[in-house]
Amino acid sequence: MRARLVMTALAVALLTGCQGPATGSSRTLINDPMASAPPVGRGLDAQGLATLLTAELAGQRGDFTRATQGYLDSAERYDSPVLAERAVLAARYSNDPQLLADAAQRWRELAPSAEAPARLMAAIAMERGDWQASLEQRLALAEQGGQGELAAFAEAAIEAGVAIDPLLAPLRRFLNEHPRQDDALLATAILEAAAGETRLAGSRLDTLEAVNPDLPALWLTRARLALETGRLSEAREAARRGLEISPEDSRFVLLLAQSQLRLGDVDAAEARIDALVARHPDATDLRLALAQLYLDEGHPAPARRLVLPLIEDDAPPALAYILLGNAAEREGEVDNALLYYRQVPLVMASSRRACMPHEH
Repeated sequence: MRARLVMTALAVALLTGCQGPATGSSRTLINDPMASAPPVGRGLDAQGLATLLTAELAGQRGDFTRATQGYLDSAERYDSPVLAERAVLAARYSNDPQLLADAAQRWRELAPSAEAPARLMAAIAMERGDWQASLEQRLALAEQGGQGELAAFAEAAIEAGVAIDPLLAPLRRFLNEHPRQDDALLATAILEAAAGETRLAGSRLDTLEAVNPDLPALWLTRARLALETGRLSEAREAARRGLEISPEDSRFVLLLAQSQLRLGDVDAAEARIDALVARHPDATDLRLALAQLYLDEGHPAPARRLVLPLIEDDAPPALAYILLGNAAEREGEVDNALLYYRQVPLVMASSRRACMPHEH
């Protein structure tokens, strides 16, 4: 609304700016002092105003492609990062990924020290599968003191199955120049651990602990790495340290319970898990995940206890019956396991019928 008012005011100013109050006879001819002036090359002349108004009106009509292009043209004319940002906002609704990328690139060029366009370009590159370009943007942000979210990027890359070595190289170069940068240290350690370089990853975490010992992500990574390498006591202590720093973080509860189960301390693990379930009584997915954890660690009885209440619901999840079947099978109850497994197609068919549109 404010932008439209400003544009309207500018239009009025252009249209009436040369119409001063009459001070003499209406028949008096006044020579135009601008008649011999050169044309306006830059600035809010008629063409510039027309472009902005066209972009604004196009956006209001839902023609976001035309709106984006108008704002980009104006941003180019006036070297305005604000107009480039407005082009990005319009491009988000255009359903044109390339147009959004072009607008973000122009915004980045006009505001090279701003964090928002760099973060946007990093996100766009990752969506396109260009993990190298995304990392470059994030490292540039970190170089400027911004939040590159490198550790989160590393975890996403591992989950997506991206090749790790090409990502490690630029991270290591960055650490050569910034050896105590928290986020880069953690991201490098996460990728090195995934690449099997556990000793080097551990060394990175030692450095990070010296820099920032109260960082929850440090202890989360330490606990995960220790679990993966079979150092169960270290995993348990790292998870406990993480819980002390971040007592509401359920990930530490899970890691602590998992290490306790592997160490044979089943009662302690069950107490942790029961407390977590009590804090989230309606979290069906959490119950299912915890039951799967019990099964993975060879404890079918507590897994069954967690899942049984779910099949009393009006619409029990199919996975609940699968997990109950697994638990019964591991306890040697073959008939019960078959009964549970037979419920799975019935539940799935019922769910499909519930999702179908009703005829009127």
